[in-house]
Amino acid sequence: MTVYDVTTRAHHQPVVVRRFGLTPIQIGMLFEGPMQGKPSVFLQQIVLRMPGETLDIPIFEEAWGYVQARHEALRTSYAWVGLDEPEQTVWSEATVVTRTHDWRGQDDEQVDRSLEEWLAGNRDRGYDVTALPTIRLDVFHVGRDTPELGGAPSTILVWTNHHVHIDGRSSRLLHEELFDIYERLLDGRKVEITPAPRFADHAAAVALQDLDGAKDYVRRWFGGFDEPLDLGLEVAPRGDAPVAGTALRVLPADVMDRLQARSKDAAGSLGTAMMVAWSVVVGRYARRDQVVFGSTRAGRHTTPDAANIIGCLINTVPMIATVRSDVTIADIYAELRRQQLEVRPYEHMPLADVQTWSDMPRGTPLFETDVVFENYRSEDQLRALGGA
Repeated sequence: MTVYDVTTRAHHQPVVVRRFGLTPIQIGMLFEGPMQGKPSVFLQQIVLRMPGETLDIPIFEEAWGYVQARHEALRTSYAWVGLDEPEQTVWSEATVVTRTHDWRGQDDEQVDRSLEEWLAGNRDRGYDVTALPTIRLDVFHVGRDTPELGGAPSTILVWTNHHVHIDGRSSRLLHEELFDIYERLLDGRKVEITPAPRFADHAAAVALQDLDGAKDYVRRWFGGFDEPLDLGLEVAPRGDAPVAGTALRVLPADVMDRLQARSKDAAGSLGTAMMVAWSVVVGRYARRDQVVFGSTRAGRHTTPDAANIIGCLINTVPMIATVRSDVTIADIYAELRRQQLEVRPYEHMPLADVQTWSDMPRGTPLFETDVVFENYRSEDQLRALGGA
């Protein structure tokens, strides 16, 4: 294996553009991870496979430079030592570093094994959010050089960042923009960069949210819920290493069509359908008529341009569902949908405050499960762009 560092230096000494406070979700991520000496917590690794494609590294870095210059979140570092509150700093520019790995001598099985080992080491390495760059880019050249040896040259791109910088929807937007610019540069077409909406504006709007209204909302919906759910499942004692696992279930197309139709009839979405299903499952395990769980929302209602902001805009809010035997699926849909609409003005309320406002005993979480629904797939998008 051969590793090369390809570095595009900043043209000038970076200077501070602005400093501002963190949103509640960002503070929580830093507190649970880097501030506790756990740089791997909330680390994100996105693996993009591009079969039959050889990435042009200089042009790719040029494209990334355009994207990084446009979005402030990609030029942001975080600080908390010696400060009353953590703060984020936007810099004028940042160095682009791409590490390239030559694995072209390995067959597919060896590549998969090497990648699994590399990803594990990359996770252990963690991420220093106090310094730039915001995102680590690693390019793996794989496949055989000649048809006689079997296969064709291909590329694997691994994109590593801390969740405090960007969320899933931002990653999708960045992938789309990055490969659009990359294709334009490859074709020799002109690249025009327009000003992007700023994450700082979102953070400012979150700082002005109506916490009194949020408190009333929590007490109205969750007042009286004062006993934690016991799902009857064995969990690792606090302090022990977490146990992680993945369960994959692919639904047939006809089932997805029926879910889509049912969600549309109920004025909801597939995300709502997943929450309905989770409510029923949790109710059965906990043997309770009413259940509370978390729902991670995109959080893109703070500013007129929030849908296109690059940053970490998500937040998790509590949801409650009545799952008695006399309640229909349509009733659960309606109850959850009503909450989805009512919580929108308060969707960035801090979970620490939610815990305080609820009737749950001090130190006992209001909920311990969370539904995260993502209705996009980056690899499909890259294929549409000709990049995978």
